[in-house]
Amino acid sequence: MCKKIGILTFPTVVNHGAYLQVFALWKHLQNEGHSVEVINYRNEIHLKNEYKALFVKKNVSNIPINIRRFFKFKKAQKRFGMKKLTTKVGNLDKSDFDIVIVGADIVWNYSTPFVGHDPIYFGKGLEDKNLISYAASMGNSDVNKQIPIYVMEGLETFSCISVRDQNSSTILKKVKFESEIVLDPCLIFDYTAFEIIPKIEDKYILVYAFEHTEKDISEIVKFSKANSLKIISIGFNKKYSWSDENIMVLDPLEFLGYYSNASYVFTSTFHGTLFAIKYNKKFAVRMNFTIERKVNTILKELKLEGQVINASLIDCWNNEIDYSFANKIMNKKISDSKSFLERSLKIV
Repeated sequence: MCKKIGILTFPTVVNHGAYLQVFALWKHLQNEGHSVEVINYRNEIHLKNEYKALFVKKNVSNIPINIRRFFKFKKAQKRFGMKKLTTKVGNLDKSDFDIVIVGADIVWNYSTPFVGHDPIYFGKGLEDKNLISYAASMGNSDVNKQIPIYVMEGLETFSCISVRDQNSSTILKKVKFESEIVLDPCLIFDYTAFEIIPKIEDKYILVYAFEHTEKDISEIVKFSKANSLKIISIGFNKKYSWSDENIMVLDPLEFLGYYSNASYVFTSTFHGTLFAIKYNKKFAVRMNFTIERKVNTILKELKLEGQVINASLIDCWNNEIDYSFANKIMNKKISDSKSFLERSLKIV
């Protein structure tokens, strides 16, 4: 039975992973025969914080690049056919959907002021709708710290709850809410028909990272020379002198193409790790506080903890990854995640 669904997440942020998780859930639900609207909402605090990060810089040389990145994403977001952006819950046109799926992404990260401590992601202002969370994440929120009242009250309004990591599930369990751990939408959807493949004949190391050490750089360069590989950095507004190409402005579907054709991947991001796994790449993760609680679940479940850099990045790339095992586990989790959505939509 066709359902009228609204997806509430962060569809307009300038971030490839954020865009692609929206795209995946939107397309998956459409393919299942549902009428789906990506809700064009962000609170003023979140919006202002992102604009400050993009356009108010000590290093003014980054601003022109960020303007280009911003408009590249604006163009890509037109695929969703969204209504006009609103920053006020009261101004939302909710007439075209009966069900709201909250997620994925860190929509439940109540510990970071950057996204604005917004109760709408916990159902405030959506009381007349049926609520489901799909792969919502509390990010790096600490299980030992108190959960805000608006979060507790909001969780009561959800018919079905799923999250994408163990940390979020543990926090919920502590306050007596049961949840199912599901995959990020990026992992349940096949993007093959939508990838924009780059015209690159050379084999290359793909760098998608905001954090690295001097040793990381040295090893990437050393490995590239020893194996006749180019180094291509994508996605961020940093021009690395040690990279053969720095592609800072690219459509999210082009981003997929670069991942698809890469020989090796170095990343320090959550979605960067997911796409390395999705495309069965040899990869290395520079772990950091912002992603640790988000990424540990999937790495542990697939027995890929060895891809986190310990002594040497090259050790990670030289690991013989058992993707036959990882893909078997992944396929089961894809089935379970799709089943959660199907069951939840039947309930409401």
